[in-house]
Amino acid sequence: MVLASETLTVGQQLQQWRLRRGFSLGALSLRCGIHKSTLSRWERGIQSPSMRELEAALSVLDVPTHEAAVLRRQLDTPRAILYRHQESPDESQVSGGELLRMLRLRAGMTQGDAARKVGVARELLSRWERGGGWPDGQKLHALCFALQATVEETLHLTTRAWQAQTPLPNDKEALDCVLQNLQQADSMERNLSYLALASRYDALYRAGKLSEAEATAIWGHYGMYHDRCHYYSRYHQHSAHLAAPALRSIRSSTAPLKSGQVAALTLIVGALLEQEKPSEALQLVNELHLRLPAAQRARYPYLVARILEHSGQIDEAVQQWEKYISDAGSSSDFSIRQQHFVAMLCRHGRYSDAARQLAPPLPNESHLWSLWENQLHHAWVLGGLGELAEAQRYLQRVLPLVQQSGSEYLKDLGSSLSQWLTR
Repeated sequence: MVLASETLTVGQQLQQWRLRRGFSLGALSLRCGIHKSTLSRWERGIQSPSMRELEAALSVLDVPTHEAAVLRRQLDTPRAILYRHQESPDESQVSGGELLRMLRLRAGMTQGDAARKVGVARELLSRWERGGGWPDGQKLHALCFALQATVEETLHLTTRAWQAQTPLPNDKEALDCVLQNLQQADSMERNLSYLALASRYDALYRAGKLSEAEATAIWGHYGMYHDRCHYYSRYHQHSAHLAAPALRSIRSSTAPLKSGQVAALTLIVGALLEQEKPSEALQLVNELHLRLPAAQRARYPYLVARILEHSGQIDEAVQQWEKYISDAGSSSDFSIRQQHFVAMLCRHGRYSDAARQLAPPLPNESHLWSLWENQLHHAWVLGGLGELAEAQRYLQRVLPLVQQSGSEYLKDLGSSLSQWLTR
């Protein structure tokens, strides 16, 4: 039983109630409308909630009245945002205005186009993007909708006090500090932030203040995070295009590949396969695989497996997938690789093999999309084995969540499975 305690912080007690209710940070975020990175800061004692935010969380967690009263008495800050440490300017996050600008550029809109959709003057939108002001809640939600922001991106922008954020710095050393700090950020924050960083690094590169080798990391990383966010083939060519400049740098050196270069290589191989050039993709992988760093040596069988699958050599692709899975460095990494292997087997009708690989989600899995993908894979495998009633049970449980807040890939997979199981 969870009991309110004066010796624990409000955040620690909210964490106990969240775990007792079986919610991940992402699940609680979707239910109470507070971004999960903010919830995480509460639990770690970095930030305190406002009374309004606390009430929203207490309601979702169904905290008993007498326990909730103790938490309210402990809450001694009336403000929505209270940081208990000071961040240096070099560790500041990408500003809200820059994220709005990145959303607009990703949607392919001019400032005039976006302003007309929201019903504001172009000059006002320009001022928001420069950090000279911030839209009210109604206009901000309308702008996120017009710019096709995801649910999590919208939560990130609408539940934070962005007015105090400062623009990104213009020198490489300070940008590197932001990039390092960003590695620990929530994944949905990273997608837009990498886009903003890529733009600033690219400006330095074009001005001759950044070498091509230095620019490689951000090119590759941004392309990869863009691809992961959308996780859908119609965006892959664009992701690969963003990473393509890294290939020049990769081939101009004999040094071991850096993480950004490995990310770029992965995207370029995917693009070559979509262009029906498997031989060229395999030649590129074989040319560079000895330069993969030890920590990413398993990337080689993964890339070869994708090429073999595309070429119709399924038995050989399965062997490479098994090598890739056996080299996983953590239980979380193993689970992700295993899910991708299951999807590959299902795509080729190998449902019995897929059933042997299928596993329940990790009990500490915090990313909702991974949980939903696992449920969809259960439906896929069971449907393929003829257990239609059980497959429908899995699908009905997760499909509404996927349709509301899932990635493009999950929405497409859910819709395809729904049609397949009911035909």
